[in-house]
Amino acid sequence: LYAHWVEVASKYVAVVEGNNGTSASYYDGENSYFDSLSLAASKASTGATIKMIADSVETTTTTINKKLTLDLNGKTLTADKGITLEDENILTVYAQSDDPAVMGELIANSDNGNAGIGGCAGKDGNTNPINGEKGMPAGTFCQKGGKVTVTAETGTCIGGGKGGNGGVAQSSEQSAIAGIGGAGGETSFFGGITILTGKTGIGGGNGGKGGITGDGASHGERGGNAKNFSVYAGDITINTSDGVCIGGGNGGDAGTKEELVGSGGGDGGNGGNMSFIGGIVKAQSKAFSCFGGGKGGKGSMGSMYRGAEGHNGQQAVIKIGDGLAAYSMNDDGTAGEMIVSEDISNTLNNISKVIITSTVKPGPIPETIHIHTPELQEGVALTYDA
Repeated sequence: LYAHWVEVASKYVAVVEGNNGTSASYYDGENSYFDSLSLAASKASTGATIKMIADSVETTTTTINKKLTLDLNGKTLTADKGITLEDENILTVYAQSDDPAVMGELIANSDNGNAGIGGCAGKDGNTNPINGEKGMPAGTFCQKGGKVTVTAETGTCIGGGKGGNGGVAQSSEQSAIAGIGGAGGETSFFGGITILTGKTGIGGGNGGKGGITGDGASHGERGGNAKNFSVYAGDITINTSDGVCIGGGNGGDAGTKEELVGSGGGDGGNGGNMSFIGGIVKAQSKAFSCFGGGKGGKGSMGSMYRGAEGHNGQQAVIKIGDGLAAYSMNDDGTAGEMIVSEDISNTLNNISKVIITSTVKPGPIPETIHIHTPELQEGVALTYDA
C-alpha cells in the first residue's frame, strides 16, 4: 500500500491505494489502511476505533470479532451480506455530526435467516447431518449517532440468528430436530436515526422448522430469548412482518407429514428488559405484538389430530424512565395488559414519544393500558394505537 494526499474542498484527506489501484475505505488510527471492514477488524486491536475515509460496499459477510468502534466520518457503509457480530464481541457505531445530511450511514442487509447485525443462522439439516444447527447468539450493539438502516426479510434485524430447519430422516432412528434460535444481544441507542425492517426486529432469532422423521414429523424449535434493550436518545423506527419489534424470536413451525397425530410448534423466545429513557421509538408489527415474548410456532395437521401450537414467549419488563410497565403475553396468544406506574411523570416529560401500533385487530397486543400520571408537558405523548 502507498499513500498520497489530495485536496478536497480546501481540506486534506489521506487516500491509500492497494496493488489493484482501489482506494482504501478504513483507517485504524495506527497508520494502517484497509479496503474492507472485516480485514480492518481482524487487524485492529481490541477497543480500537476504525475510521471510514471513503464510502464502502461490502459484498461478502462483514465480521466483527472483538470490541470495536466504527467512526462513520460522514461516509456510507453498505454491508450487502450483513454484519456478523456474535457472542462477546461489541460494535459501537459513532458519528461526528448530528446533521442527517453529513452524519454517515451504515446499511446492512441480511439473507437466509442471518441477522442483519448479529448472529448467523444455523445450517438446515439434510440427510447427513439430519438435525438443523442452532442459530448463533448476538454480540453487543451500540449506536452513538449516524444513521443505521437494516433490512432482514427472513431473520432478525439486530439479534440472534435463525435456527436451522430439520432435515428428512431416512430411518425411524433419526429425529430430524430443528435448531433453536440464537439469543439476542445487548442493544443500546444514544443518538442518531435507526430504521429496521424485517421479519422480526431486535432480539432473539427465530427457531427452525421441524423436519420429517421416519415415523412422522418433528416439532418446531423455540425462538431465542431477548436480552436488554435501552434507548436514551435518537429516532428509532421498527417495522416487522411476522414477529415482535423488540423481544423474543418466533418459535419454528412443526414439520409436515400426514400422520395420525401432528407435531407441535416451537415456543417463542422470552422477552428481555426494555428501558425507554429518551428519544423516539416507533414500533409497528403487522402480524404480532410489538414488545415482549416471541410468537409460538404452528403445529402441523395430522389425519386425526393437529399438533399443539407453540406457546408465546414470556413477558418482557418495560421501563419508561424511572417507572415500570409490565407487558404480558398469555400462552394462548391473547393479549395481556400494559401498566405504567405513577412515579414516571417527570421522566415522561423528557421523552418525545413512545408509539406502539399493530395492524392486527384483535391481536396479541395489550387490550388494557393503565396510566397514572399528571398532565404531560405540551408536545409529549405516550400513544397506544390498537
